[in-house]
Amino acid sequence: KLYNAYKFVQLVASNIKPSFEAITSPLDQWIVTRLSKIVEISTKAYEECDYNAGQGVVEEFFIKQFCDNYIELSKHRAYNEEDMQGHKSALSTLQIVLQTAIALFSPIIPHVTHYVSSNSETESPKWPLYEEIPRYEAIEQMCEEAMRIVHEIRRYKSENCIAMNHPLNRLSISSRALQQDMHPQILEDIRNALKIGKITIEQDQGEDFIIQQ
Repeated sequence: KLYNAYKFVQLVASNIKPSFEAITSPLDQWIVTRLSKIVEISTKAYEECDYNAGQGVVEEFFIKQFCDNYIELSKHRAYNEEDMQGHKSALSTLQIVLQTAIALFSPIIPHVTHYVSSNSETESPKWPLYEEIPRYEAIEQMCEEAMRIVHEIRRYKSENCIAMNHPLNRLSISSRALQQDMHPQILEDIRNALKIGKITIEQDQGEDFIIQQ
């Protein structure tokens, strides 16, 4: 997973100089917030010599949240230079999270992180300080709800033997299924990642989600 993520980020973002200032899209801010919290948790675990706990939180974050969810959701913006602000936001986020993850994995799989760092044009990352990674906590709940939408679409496709890259015509979301209004950029990221023709929020819909093939 680490090497595959490294190859992807090198492919799309090796020529940019990442910055937190460039991170403006909600899902990008969400994964950076999660990163900051994981750095804090893993740092404290390693300081207390609880290596299993430190390794566990890093692996779960990297595999489930970064690779399985964030990379797939940001991939369209990573390639799409027409939306330059969203494009730069995604590329900065990919670089920052990957380089931080390499540092977090270095006590666990040093041979892999050394190989990745030695083949990268960036400097070998030092151990990160969570205080230096911004947190955008105001958008966390919204993005967690977005992950629930993603999970429901993936579950629907799996249960109906539909390929994940097979397009769907429409997704209707009941407003009662959401704790707050969903940011349009998040819906657009979901639409592009999951190949959905149109996503609408319906006020009087009985079911939380209605999917039309």
